[in-house]
Amino acid sequence: MKGLGRYLFTFVIVTTIIFFLPRCMSGDPFDYLSDNPTGDVLIVLTPEQKQALRDYYGLDEPLRVQFVQYLSRLVRFDLGVSIYYKQPVNGLIASRLPWTLLLVFSGSVLSILASVLFGVNSAWCRNQLFDRIVLYASLVVSRIPSFLVAVGLIIWLAGSYGIPFGGAYTPYTDYSGFEYIWDVLVHLFLPVSTFFISTVSDYYLVVRNGMIDSIDKPFILTAQAKGLDDKRIKYLHAFRASLLPFTTYVFTRMGFLIGGVVFVESVFSYPGVGSLISDAVVNRDYPLMDGLFFFLSLTIIVSNLVADQLYPRIDPRVNK
Repeated sequence: MKGLGRYLFTFVIVTTIIFFLPRCMSGDPFDYLSDNPTGDVLIVLTPEQKQALRDYYGLDEPLRVQFVQYLSRLVRFDLGVSIYYKQPVNGLIASRLPWTLLLVFSGSVLSILASVLFGVNSAWCRNQLFDRIVLYASLVVSRIPSFLVAVGLIIWLAGSYGIPFGGAYTPYTDYSGFEYIWDVLVHLFLPVSTFFISTVSDYYLVVRNGMIDSIDKPFILTAQAKGLDDKRIKYLHAFRASLLPFTTYVFTRMGFLIGGVVFVESVFSYPGVGSLISDAVVNRDYPLMDGLFFFLSLTIIVSNLVADQLYPRIDPRVNK
């Protein structure tokens, strides 16, 4: 597989950084949990209890010994036990991942469809009124932080229309079947809307720029000279020619999007991987941070590898 060695080397470097970076923080998780009065729950640990926990998690071992143990667990796909949640990290990620995938997949599909629709037509009528309105609007929206978008939607939609804005479903209910699906979709509406608004402008700009580059190519003039329908030229010829940079951007963004929903999930108390990352960092949960960052890094690397394999299918000239 072309370029596999480069990805393996990147994976090794990233895995090493994942281990050492959290341990550069001052103190250890047990000092932080026990002595942090601003935490969610103040845990009072005696020195003996702290020492017992350090021994259990191996935090008193030299870093090189901890690193070898960390690598041996990764080989077995054992991510350890969370200090804060006191549960296996594998199980925590597995329980939260479906919610994040639902949020990211729904928002990404909407963003991609909207960006293709507006990007293709905006580039086709470049410098006209429609293009200017959409372009300026996208530039303005792209500068608004996602957490600010979330707060604005809560005030506007949740406050005025009573749309749920906390959690992924209504607790303490016995919904089933369609009622449960509808409840999940209603709770998903505001997080997906925030995700969509925060990402669609970036996709749109990539599509528009790629289309502008394709439109100036001679084969488009040839297609127009043959009298082909405008829709066929736009989507079948021009957009297809601009798919390479768009595909690159979509796949390279996928891994970052899963980790990038931290603010969205935190604002809406959505039980996904993003809120889990926030809890892990705030509580200095080394095993959970190691497991989450390992998973995100693996997702990003695999996304880039898949994009590399798709290039020749999109544009055969890549292999030449």
